[in-house]
Amino acid sequence: MTKIQPFIHYAPETCAFCNGNGSGRCRDGNIYELCPVCNGIGTVLVAQEPKKCAFCSGGGGGLCKDGYVYDRCPVCKGSGWAYVYEEETE
Repeated sequence: MTKIQPFIHYAPETCAFCNGNGSGRCRDGNIYELCPVCNGIGTVLVAQEPKKCAFCSGGGGGLCKDGYVYDRCPVCKGSGWAYVYEEETE
């Protein structure tokens, strides 16, 4: 029996932390030259079919399921999406 790794397709979705602007005033109220979540791109790569983060309801922060208010959601790291593609950088 051969095990096959499923192919996961990723597509860009709007970053919830900067509302797709890539810079400027972000969800935490600070002004950034480059959004710290999407690195200024305005989108993040999300596994398709896209699913909003269940912990922050896709907002990237604010009042979350545990009753606390976060600048950046601890589950999706502010992206607003579940299953975001992350490359490891050195």
